[in-house]
Amino acid sequence: MNDQAEQFRLKAKECERLTETPLRLICIDTLSRALCGGDENASKDMGAIVNSTALMQQGAGAHVCWLHHMPAEAERMRGHGSLLGAMDTTILVAKSGNLRTATVIKANDSEEGAQVAFTLDSVTVGTDPDGNPTTAPIVVGAEASTQASPDGPKLSKNQQTMLSLLHAAGAAGLTTEQWNELARGVEIGTKRKADLYDIRAALKSKGIVRQYGDRWNVVV
Repeated sequence: MNDQAEQFRLKAKECERLTETPLRLICIDTLSRALCGGDENASKDMGAIVNSTALMQQGAGAHVCWLHHMPAEAERMRGHGSLLGAMDTTILVAKSGNLRTATVIKANDSEEGAQVAFTLDSVTVGTDPDGNPTTAPIVVGAEASTQASPDGPKLSKNQQTMLSLLHAAGAAGLTTEQWNELARGVEIGTKRKADLYDIRAALKSKGIVRQYGDRWNVVV
C-alpha cells in the first residue's frame, strides 16, 4: 500500500472511531468541486480523479460515489470519457416536480435500465452551533419501476427519462400534453419541441409504450 492509500486508510479508521460505525460508502459532491479548478475535459486532470478514487478504495476499503452533472439534452455525463470508462456503475437521477427517478445507465456486474421512483422528505438530524435545527433529505416512497431486459431495446438517456415519467404515472397513464409538461420539467424538449414527438415515437416503435386516443401507457 503506497503512502496516499495509507493516508486514506488512517482517515477511514479515524472516521470509524469517531462515529463508532464501519465506513462503507464515501460520497463526494461534486466532481467539479473536487477538481479544484482542474479541467474536467482534460485527460490528465480526469485521470488524476480516477487514480485518486482507486487509492481511496484501496485505503478505506469503501465504495466511492461521485456526484456529477450532465448538460441538458445531453446523452452522456460531462467531461473526459476516461471517467465513464472507470466507473463500475452510473445512475442517472432526474426530477419532475416532487418526483425523482433513478435509472441505472451503466452497470458492469448487473443489468442496465433498472429504475426506482422516489420522493424526498426533510428530517431534523441535529442542531447547529447557534441551536438552530439542521435538516437532511431522506428517500421516501421508493418504488421499483422498469427493468430493462438484457435482450431488450437500448434506450438513450432522454428515452429512459421519458419512460420513467410515464411509468411513475401508473395505470392511469398520461395524456400527450401531461407527458410533454413533465418532460419539459426535466429539460427535455425545451430547446427543440420535436424531440418530444421523436422520443414518444421511438418508444412506441420499440413496443415499450402504447397510445389509446390521447393517453399513453407503459406496455406491461
